[in-house]
Amino acid sequence: ALGAGDLTGCLAYIEADEPTNFNFVATTALKTGDHYQLNGTKSVVLNAASADVILVSARTEGQATDPRGISLFLVPGDSEGLLRKDYPTVDGLRASEVLLENVRVPASALVGAEGAASQTLNTVINRGILAISAEAVGAMAVLYQSTIDYTKQRVQFDHPLSEFQVVKHRLTEMFIEYNLAKSLCMKATMLLNQNSGDAQRHIHALKFLIGKTSRFVGQNAVQLHGGMGMTEDLAIAHYFKRLMMIDATFGHTDIHLDAFVQ
Repeated sequence: ALGAGDLTGCLAYIEADEPTNFNFVATTALKTGDHYQLNGTKSVVLNAASADVILVSARTEGQATDPRGISLFLVPGDSEGLLRKDYPTVDGLRASEVLLENVRVPASALVGAEGAASQTLNTVINRGILAISAEAVGAMAVLYQSTIDYTKQRVQFDHPLSEFQVVKHRLTEMFIEYNLAKSLCMKATMLLNQNSGDAQRHIHALKFLIGKTSRFVGQNAVQLHGGMGMTEDLAIAHYFKRLMMIDATFGHTDIHLDAFVQ
C-alpha cells in the first residue's frame, strides 16, 4: 500500500540522546506471543502528523549502541499508546516527537529480518542523502541565478550592482561552490549505483560539502539582495531556510567530516 501510494508514511529513527548516531536505538520492541510491544521516544520525525503509518526502528536485542539487534516496524499512526508532539521546522515543514507507550503491533508489522535493520537503515539514509543533496544543488542554482538577475537590475551610484568588481568576485565564488557540490553529487550517485566500495566515503564528503556550500551560497544570496533577502515575500529566504534544514537532515557537516576522515 505504501509503494502504491495508497498510504503515506514516515521514518522514525532519531533518538534525542544521540541524534547523530543512527545506530543508537534505545526504543525497545518486546515480543509477546504473536505481537511486539514498543516503548521509547523518537525525535524530529518528519511528516509524522500526516502519516498513515510510521516506520519505527526499535531494539529487539542488545544494548542501545549495538549495530546488531535493530529491527523495523510499521506502526499505524493512530495506534493506541502512540503520542505525538507536532511542531514546524525552520523551512515550513512539520516534524514531531513521537512517544511510544506499550504500543502493540502484530508480528507481521516487522519489516525484514528481526535484528538486522542496521544495514537497511544505512542504505535508506545514503539514498536520502543523495536525494536531498540533489535538492540542495537545485536550490543553490536558483539562488545563484536569482542573485545574478537581481544584481543586474539593482542600481547603486548610477551603476548596476553587477558591474562592481567585489560583486563579480562574490558571484564567481558562488558559481564555483555550487558547481563543486553539483559535481560531487553526481559522482557519489554514480558510485552508489555501481555498488562501489568508495561510495560511502563519497557520500560523507558530499553531505559535508553540501552543508558548507549551501550555507555559503545562501548567505551571499541574502547579502546581495540586502534586507529584502530576509523577507518572507521573497523566495530567497525560503530557499535558504530549506538549505539549512537539509544541512541538519541525516547528520550535519561536522558528523560527516569526522566519518570521512575515519
